[in-house]
Amino acid sequence: VAITLRIQEMTADIAQPILIGECAARQLNDQDLESQGSFLLAGLKTPHVLFAPRPDSGRADVYADTHHVPDLKLVKGGK
Repeated sequence: VAITLRIQEMTADIAQPILIGECAARQLNDQDLESQGSFLLAGLKTPHVLFAPRPDSGRADVYADTHHVPDLKLVKGGK
């Protein structure tokens, strides 16, 4: 939960409305994601690579329509 909160806080810092951590990005291997770089999140000692959906020039907002929302599933564990 702490890492998720830190990632959510980074959305304003790097001007991305949607950010995804590295573990979640691996689960979305069929999605078109773009690395935003490696960040040392507040209160943590290990940098985390953050990803955002790649902008689609054909649509104003890829995630505005529920038909384009990625199929997410809850997984346990992770490092």
